[in-house]
Amino acid sequence: MKFKKWLNKVTKIFVVLGMVLSMCFTAGNTNTVEAWDSGIPHEFTRIKSITYPEWWKRKCPQITKQWSTYMCKYNGQWSYCLEASKRTPSSGNYAANVINNNVMVRKFLYYGFGGPAQCLFKGQVLKDDGLNEAETGYLYTHVLLSLAYSGDMCGANIDDLERAGIGLKSTWQYVEGLPDPSNGANFSTGDTASLKATFDKANMIQTTNTVSFNASSNETVQLPLQSNVTIHIAGSSAQQTGGTATVWGGQSFYLTAPLENSPTDYTSGTLNSSAKGKFCALAIS
Repeated sequence: MKFKKWLNKVTKIFVVLGMVLSMCFTAGNTNTVEAWDSGIPHEFTRIKSITYPEWWKRKCPQITKQWSTYMCKYNGQWSYCLEASKRTPSSGNYAANVINNNVMVRKFLYYGFGGPAQCLFKGQVLKDDGLNEAETGYLYTHVLLSLAYSGDMCGANIDDLERAGIGLKSTWQYVEGLPDPSNGANFSTGDTASLKATFDKANMIQTTNTVSFNASSNETVQLPLQSNVTIHIAGSSAQQTGGTATVWGGQSFYLTAPLENSPTDYTSGTLNSSAKGKFCALAIS
């Protein structure tokens, strides 16, 4: 009976006080990332003209003309004419502005041909149309960027292309589900990983809520732990007590601590992450 009364008291204490670890997060705090200066002109260079497959126009009557585009680079990076119906600018120096409100443009520049996380069109070649792998990847990325930016590719939309057998709709839908690269890295609770413990009566320990680290799978964040606090990676048997734990992008974690000699409320301070900054799309007027 005495033990039961003690247990009820312990339960109330630990549910009320719990263990609050508020982990302030700053992506790449050890590196300074300069904001883009739109007032500084950079070099824009036309590389090679690409003529789009002739059969596209034959099979997709919505396309109003046989057309082409230029493979281009801006400040050494692959770039695209986002409005397919307009002429590609001439080579020269141009200032660029950040595109803030078009998620799909950011995604196709990030995951498409020439992007920092290219995962689209690798190994695809329109050999019968005289295009190599790089030119094919550029062509497809250009079409999808045109549709993302203006909703139009010389009169055709994504459904018109699908019906004509050009078949980029599945790629569009796949990219829609990929993370927005402008988010950089954060936690499911925001820029701060807030964890609050409750009493786990079955195991007689304190257990926190589960928090996810939202970042690319190759990014990490380091979490300092108190000596009697254990981190558990959700969905696996991985755990670590004390020290500095590493969590990879896409992983979720929770913390446990004993009832006796339990830690007090704790804030870790600024954390270190491998993520250096956020990806943005630039537009030349």
